[in-house]
Amino acid sequence: MNPELDLSFDRVVDVKPELVWKAWTTPEYVVKWFTPAPWKTVHCEIDLKPGGKFHTVMESPEGQQFRTPGATSNSCRTGSSCGPVRSSRATARRT
Repeated sequence: MNPELDLSFDRVVDVKPELVWKAWTTPEYVVKWFTPAPWKTVHCEIDLKPGGKFHTVMESPEGQQFRTPGATSNSCRTGSSCGPVRSSRATARRT
């Protein structure tokens, strides 16, 4: 694990694994919870194959957007341990 590139965290929740899986792998759900208010996640693309996309666009309250391209590093499947998402570089632009 490279601390410059990899994000890792653990959290215990009383939720079925299938629901956690959907929350992390369904773009429509990710945009609802991924960024703390008052920020918003305004776009999300996910491709779960190894090396596939995990891209988000976060927006500040002032309207500045931060694009974060990333990739999944392991093959993932429901109920398994999913590999970390690797972010390559965040970029910002004012809209």
